[in-house]
Amino acid sequence: MTNLLKASMLLKLGGPSKLQNKMQVSNKLSIMNHWDMRYCELTNTEFSWYEAKNEKKCNSIEISSIKQIIRVLGRHLEKNFVFRITTPKKSYIFAVDCHEAQIEWTNILQDLSGVTVQDEVSV
Repeated sequence: MTNLLKASMLLKLGGPSKLQNKMQVSNKLSIMNHWDMRYCELTNTEFSWYEAKNEKKCNSIEISSIKQIIRVLGRHLEKNFVFRITTPKKSYIFAVDCHEAQIEWTNILQDLSGVTVQDEVSV
């Protein structure tokens, strides 16, 4: 949880949405109040995530890119989520922001060394 909090200090969530949907994730309390946590794993060909209440229940999709993860998750998620993705070399925060009328995704991949890759996609 320490690494998650360290990375989340630098993470801004938002996108093209209005002020109501913009937030700065700056501490554990704000993460827990506004976002559901999910445990997940990312390999070269598969993205898996676990329900918070039942870590044994795993959902998996075959992937070829981060954008494909975004498109597929749009069919499964109904509210905001923060994922922590751990790969052999880096750990990332992946934020998914879902709205009522449409699903707007802002994903910010933040590795723990401070390098940020930002990509906004509307689905």
